[in-house]
Amino acid sequence: MKKALLFSASLILFSACHKDDPIVVPEDFQRSVLVYIAGDNSLTNYLRADMRQIIQGTQNLDTNNKLILFVDNSRERPYFLQVEKGDTTRLKTFETELKSSDPETLYDAMKYVIDNFKAKSYGLVLWGHADGWLIRNTTSPTTMKAPRRAYGVDNRDGQTYMNIPDMAKALQRLPKLNFIFADCCCFMCVENVYELRKCADYLIGSPAEIPAEGAPYQNTVPAMFSQDSTYYKQIIDTYFAQTSNGFKVPLTAVKTSELEDLASVTAATLQSFANDIEPLEDGCRYPDVNKLIFYFDHTQFDMQDFMLRYASEAQYKEWKRVFDKAVPYHTFTTVWMANHVYPSPYNQMEFADFTVTEERLGALGMFVPQTDADQDRWNKYYKMNLNKSMSLMNSEIKDMQWYQAAQLAKMGW
Repeated sequence: MKKALLFSASLILFSACHKDDPIVVPEDFQRSVLVYIAGDNSLTNYLRADMRQIIQGTQNLDTNNKLILFVDNSRERPYFLQVEKGDTTRLKTFETELKSSDPETLYDAMKYVIDNFKAKSYGLVLWGHADGWLIRNTTSPTTMKAPRRAYGVDNRDGQTYMNIPDMAKALQRLPKLNFIFADCCCFMCVENVYELRKCADYLIGSPAEIPAEGAPYQNTVPAMFSQDSTYYKQIIDTYFAQTSNGFKVPLTAVKTSELEDLASVTAATLQSFANDIEPLEDGCRYPDVNKLIFYFDHTQFDMQDFMLRYASEAQYKEWKRVFDKAVPYHTFTTVWMANHVYPSPYNQMEFADFTVTEERLGALGMFVPQTDADQDRWNKYYKMNLNKSMSLMNSEIKDMQWYQAAQLAKMGW
């Protein structure tokens, strides 16, 4: 989920009136990008400020590129908005409410852009809440007793979420995208990116919490239309340049064509030290994760940090070689906005639970099973009272494709 900050936003003025304008389909564009705004939730108040930034970001954009917004918020019916050269045109307003948490809504929105703004390449921005990979079902109660993860919280007529496997199935029915840029919390975990590997060439986002205002779109919008082969670096660098309440955001780019190899080498690496982990009474081998870098709630650990701790020097070197191909770029910061940041004795903010170094930080999360007792202990320690069942998570991970690809069952997980 995006982390809340104190923020104020004034009204934005659209250049078009509320009636829908007809779409004229010209020749193919260079790139068409959809910003999918799942904002029918606590982020509605941040939407207008981001839209102002998006408008600013298009002022010098070549008209051979197209930027379309699908907007779902808590104040009005969903609509499509075209943003070009600092002006906006409302293309379509839906007659009925939609659930932006429904993968079919995401599919229809992306297909609308592909059908009406045909281009040589496509991008998708996921704007909204997110929190890793796990979800019990698509409708969860508002209590914290059920895991509330995945993407696209929609609060209208009951709180619903979009499961990542369902997202992948929807997007795979479309042409493969150039990129998916997730401007939401904790999206960049290996379980998510592996699930979405057939949907886009690159996945871009953060493994950690991000500020509520998200990306500085006045700068990231031009980067999203760069034709450089390393355009993902430009998206990340413009985002990382922003400091929010003194914090930087760890960001990651994943090259999906390398993920099959990453799964294979991860399987081999895990099995190389499996016997070094003492089994519990039930035969499961749950490793000690104390002091490992983690994201949000002590269930998503930094993948590189975990492998560095447990793999032999030779095995880690081979794993890291493959990992660096799959993760060609990430930013480094020693601390980020999180619910477990504390003031240090030196008038700085730091993590009391772990130390971040360039050697340890790979900026890609990975779920590591633990016992319910472990999770209860950590919840009490952080005073988070999440009441998330670790045994449920240990079971749900088996539904992710990563579980099979990385052969986690051989670890007793």
